[in-house]
Amino acid sequence: MRFVPDAVDGVELRILIAAAGRVLRGEVAARVRLLAADLDNAFAIGAGGELLWRGGAVGLMVAGESLLTPRAEALACDFLEGEGRERVRRRLQEFVRNETERRLEPLFVAQALPLGGIGRGLVFQLVNALGCLPVVGIGRQIAALDPRDRSALSRLGVRFGTESVYFESLLRADAMRFRALLWAVRHGRPVPALPATRRLAKPFEIDSALPASFYESVGLRVVGGIALRPDRLERVAAAARRLARHGPFPAGAELGAIAGLRPAALRRLLLALGYRAVIAGGEETFTPRPRRQRKTNQVGDRRERSADGHPFAKLGELKLA
Repeated sequence: MRFVPDAVDGVELRILIAAAGRVLRGEVAARVRLLAADLDNAFAIGAGGELLWRGGAVGLMVAGESLLTPRAEALACDFLEGEGRERVRRRLQEFVRNETERRLEPLFVAQALPLGGIGRGLVFQLVNALGCLPVVGIGRQIAALDPRDRSALSRLGVRFGTESVYFESLLRADAMRFRALLWAVRHGRPVPALPATRRLAKPFEIDSALPASFYESVGLRVVGGIALRPDRLERVAAAARRLARHGPFPAGAELGAIAGLRPAALRRLLLALGYRAVIAGGEETFTPRPRRQRKTNQVGDRRERSADGHPFAKLGELKLA
């Protein structure tokens, strides 16, 4: 039987739709009140930055002013508008802030420490980098850091290595994956894939399609095209220095086991760390590159330039066997 609506049926249909709308609006308003009053454990963040409430998607993380301050947006809904939608957004924003502070707690605790100017500057850089910095570029700050400030940061879990300064507690896989999400949200990109949890603790080749800033934000160091955790980089660098004290050394099995790298990748890592490859008698060994002597003052600079220009200056460089 075919249904043919007449004028009466049309009026009734509009009344039903209006009544249904009122019911739905009332139901949505009740859910907004429930969401706004719910505890943080009723919310979750999905793998792509989706904001979930009791298992359902209600919002999304979007770029904010910095990596650490993503914004929350409520998903569009026909019956969620005006004050109700803003109320949902505010509650989601509160959850995102709380969750970020919970997952990356040491960064926020460090900002609250009563440090001197140099210490505050170092913490500012560490926080902006999400917890890991190469020593190159901040060496003078570290050398000038007040011993009390250094102790306070060390107690918080900041490790001062020869290659990196980093928060040790943020090297957990869950913290690293959350930082990957923050980077993706900030740059408006899908979250890049990271190795499985066990594999993440070991060095791996970087994806050339991703900028170095991604790996740095995650808390990894990129050296010679290899991404590795700063604590492992410190162990490799320490082992190489120990071997170098006895003269040129090969990139052998012992060093390879510490690095967790095959010979070709280990070779690239050593070269990037400043070692020079020397081949003699068919064997390749590595030796530290000589450090350049700093020019201490203008008088010394003039003497050095004068000596360089002297016709017999090059004789001093000759080593007679």
